[in-house]
Amino acid sequence: MKNKLALTLLASLISSTAFAHVQGHRVGIGFSSMEADNHSYGDGLLLEYGYDFNQIFGLHFVYERNSDISVGSWKGDGDTFKFGADIGYAFEVEGAAIKPFFRLGFFSYDESGFGCQWNGCWSTKYSDSGVYTGLGVRGMIGPGYVEIGKDFFDIDNIDADHFHIKFGMNF
Repeated sequence: MKNKLALTLLASLISSTAFAHVQGHRVGIGFSSMEADNHSYGDGLLLEYGYDFNQIFGLHFVYERNSDISVGSWKGDGDTFKFGADIGYAFEVEGAAIKPFFRLGFFSYDESGFGCQWNGCWSTKYSDSGVYTGLGVRGMIGPGYVEIGKDFFDIDNIDADHFHIKFGMNF
């Protein structure tokens, strides 16, 4: 009897860790690259916290830091905070899942910089906020995931986008 109980518990532990997590909390870290009007606008770090309610709907909070922005003699850094939802469907196949999704949410962007030319130097600060959309795909195996995506938004009537790749854990 003890052997059957131990075997049943072991089998349930092994099978639960073999399946992809498509529901619950997730935390990720990754790389972000920003473009504005088809020009590179800095690369940097991305941090994410998200919660997937089911195979279809999830919410996320994202922080992106893009450094070494360079436009002419101006150099700066930008910070973006995002809160939004991803809507798609997680297709499960033999212990893994893949979720293509559409994103919709709100962003807040802040940038500061410094520039010099022959007639003097100056510093700048700029902030904007609004709505963003995005597309992406998340692959999940066991408790881990990899996500690739692109978010689109306007900063002061300039088309901007963030490309990202991130790695994370579901729990």
